[in-house]
Amino acid sequence: MIGMKKDLTVKFLVYGAVLIALNIVITRLLGYDIGPVRISFTFIPLSLGSIMFGPLWGAVLALIADVLGQFLKGSPPWLGFCISTVLYGITYGAFLYKN
Repeated sequence: MIGMKKDLTVKFLVYGAVLIALNIVITRLLGYDIGPVRISFTFIPLSLGSIMFGPLWGAVLALIADVLGQFLKGSPPWLGFCISTVLYGITYGAFLYKN
């Protein structure tokens, strides 16, 4: 749909904002804590963003969603978790973009 070298359009920004909001909602409302393990379906909006926009923009969307989610939770973003979330976006985009 939109590659890494295309201009930012309103359609791109709206899709990205919806995916970020969906990621935050899924993480906060539909996540289950079982002891120290958290089970959620955050991979769905992350993989959709990477499929539609590519690995670079998928990583950017994942980073924004992670940082905003942490601020809404009331804690500062942790660098290790931010890096792992960015790597999720890159990995999903590398394997699923244009396939």
